[in-house]
Amino acid sequence: MTDDYREHCLYRADRASNEELAALLADTLDGRPGALEQLSRQVMPLLLAFYEGQVQAGWLAQQALDELVQQAWRAVCQRCTGYDPQSPFRAWLIDMARHTLVEHRRKPLAFSVTAVPGKRRTAARVH
Repeated sequence: MTDDYREHCLYRADRASNEELAALLADTLDGRPGALEQLSRQVMPLLLAFYEGQVQAGWLAQQALDELVQQAWRAVCQRCTGYDPQSPFRAWLIDMARHTLVEHRRKPLAFSVTAVPGKRRTAARVH
């Protein structure tokens, strides 16, 4: 294992349970001070781990990682009232992340054209 992998690895002892995450979401919806920040600190590493797995599998470019984590977090915030407390929080969260990934992959790809003197122009995909 690489040090980078260990840095982002979610050790079981350090992570909140589904019930704790659901309670944090409920506290956020109830307007408890600090609950949103606490939820963010718990959720962001989970989203990052999901998208890093997509990068490793070749489904996502490394450059898109931060943007997708932010988009998924926004989706969580926008759709938090739709969470069913009878469902596992992580399953709901990963569903948000997966939908964000699908939407990202549906976007038309942008291409950048590079002109090199004396050579043919080349196009590169930009995610």
